[in-house]
Amino acid sequence: MDIIANSPDHTAAESAIVAADLVGTLSGDGPFTVFAPTDAAFAAIDSATLAGVLADIPTLTAILTYHVHSGNVPYSDLTDQMMLPTLNGQEVIISLTDSGANVNNAHITVADLVADNGVVHVIDAVLLPPTPDSIDEVVSNWSVMPNPANEVIVLNGVAPEAHIAMIDLTGRTVREFAQGTTMLSVGDMPRGTYLLTVTEGRNIQTKKVMVQ
Repeated sequence: MDIIANSPDHTAAESAIVAADLVGTLSGDGPFTVFAPTDAAFAAIDSATLAGVLADIPTLTAILTYHVHSGNVPYSDLTDQMMLPTLNGQEVIISLTDSGANVNNAHITVADLVADNGVVHVIDAVLLPPTPDSIDEVVSNWSVMPNPANEVIVLNGVAPEAHIAMIDLTGRTVREFAQGTTMLSVGDMPRGTYLLTVTEGRNIQTKKVMVQ
């Protein structure tokens, strides 16, 4: 925690950790390996989306703990296709390239900042936990237009009893609509990519949609 708190490039990460009440955890005995996104990595996230995540403590905690491995793994111990379990309960994957090491889709820009209770590796993107299997994109028998959309999304082929929702890329439901709705108002939503889910009984189908 001291490494992050004393870094001029990790003020956003520090604020997020404080908000999620994880300072005590990261200051504990460990050992921990922390993949720490820079301020630039947080700035790359849509501002409205970021504000929503910071206000949603369970989601914020899930994201932050996805950046922490319970164990000391220096850069030299990273191997290609290594799977590291995180405090979130899910795993990140290491990939080695000619330009260095990646954690999921984030690149390690600074390695081996050694602390008393572990090590910090600086990364250039925020890691997002995988979304649940239940919202994986599948082949569906309904259509959506226009896509990208500005004000309204029109659905075709949706059953009257279907439940419809918009989910952001952190897996958080951001909007639910009345059953069987065919015209979805999205003009007031933050710009970005969402998963539009249609649930009929135990069948869940999704499509990626963009709001611009």
